[in-house]
Amino acid sequence: MVELVFQNFICFMVSKNDIRNSGIFDFEVFPIEENIASLGSGNNQKNILVGLSDKNTPELAGFLEKVIASVGVDLDKDAFTVFLTEGQQFSVTSLSQQMDFDKAVFFGIKPSTAGLNLNVELYHPMKFANYTFLFTGALSEIQNKPALKRPLWEGLKGVFGN
Repeated sequence: MVELVFQNFICFMVSKNDIRNSGIFDFEVFPIEENIASLGSGNNQKNILVGLSDKNTPELAGFLEKVIASVGVDLDKDAFTVFLTEGQQFSVTSLSQQMDFDKAVFFGIKPSTAGLNLNVELYHPMKFANYTFLFTGALSEIQNKPALKRPLWEGLKGVFGN
């Protein structure tokens, strides 16, 4: 009888303390957008990812085209462009499995927002795991602050070799 009570107690304690049943795994720790490729556009013929954390306005899109064209890239033909909402999380690793790219320029997107644990200096290209990344300030900020256009130009030249 004592043995049966002890076994029941052990079974009760194991089921009560089982971490899988604790509720700790019932929420997303790092919520990410699973398929941001469906949010973007462009033919990506030169394997270039352009990500922006800005509203997609005609004025900003025109400015982006000029900026990217300055390094010999046709935004529609050569790159894949995705506009994200501010703070929208995604995974560069997951995205790289959906589409090919070897260069990525992020305007107003932090590395942690892209699922990367990197310390970067804005406007300075960084090579990491067969990719070249350039993280900059938001494109709308660059558009309105002429002092940021020079560092952007230097960073873009570093990425695209112009």
